[in-house]
Amino acid sequence: MSKNPQDHAPYHQRYSEPAWYRDQPKFPKGRDPNTDLFKDDAIKSIGEIAGNLDDADFHALQLQLRNVAFDYMTALHTTPLRLLDGLGDVKLTSRIKYLETHTIKPARLLLDALADDNSALLSEWPEKLDYPAPDKSSLVAELNKFHDRATELKLLLEDRLPNESMTMEFLTDLGNALTRVLKSFFPSLTISRGTYHKTVVASDPSMHGSFLSVMAICIGEILPAENELSSKLIGELRKLQGP
Repeated sequence: MSKNPQDHAPYHQRYSEPAWYRDQPKFPKGRDPNTDLFKDDAIKSIGEIAGNLDDADFHALQLQLRNVAFDYMTALHTTPLRLLDGLGDVKLTSRIKYLETHTIKPARLLLDALADDNSALLSEWPEKLDYPAPDKSSLVAELNKFHDRATELKLLLEDRLPNESMTMEFLTDLGNALTRVLKSFFPSLTISRGTYHKTVVASDPSMHGSFLSVMAICIGEILPAENELSSKLIGELRKLQGP
């Protein structure tokens, strides 16, 4: 498998592309994925577990992991995902209610106010106004786009309600992106839940394995408060990537 970046952009790159509804997020101090994450010590630790890296591969792996971190941390800091490292704990039901009451209904009211039947109510005669007038046709067109897009988003979020799966979807998606990068540098790295080890403290057994150890480093860099990989997540990654 090639160690070079893909000829086409990774699918997750769109997560950090400019979006109409937000500015580029400001990451917490000391958490800039382009400079603060996956420093040399972390890449060295990954290599010690998964396989040797020459200088070129060392820096290529570092760059690709930082690119993954940038894309997913942008999503994390601009979307309520109910993760400790991200925004506040906002349920899907709350987001759906917000869309209806704060975007869709107000947009409808404004569109009704701008309808030709109500134009007389906006008459400025005989007043002389100082503020510049908006372009009505452009305003109506943009409000319609805003209303329709918010309505589509509301419907998509409603489809998620039975499972409220965005948190696990994000973690699985992130795990998949990290695994793709790691397996391009370490083809023999096997996605596995690891081997059960009984610790000195009987109540605290643990699983150990190369894949778990490498992924723990990567997840710990991006999501330091969510650094335990569940068996369910590993199972999902096996489905996506194969053994």
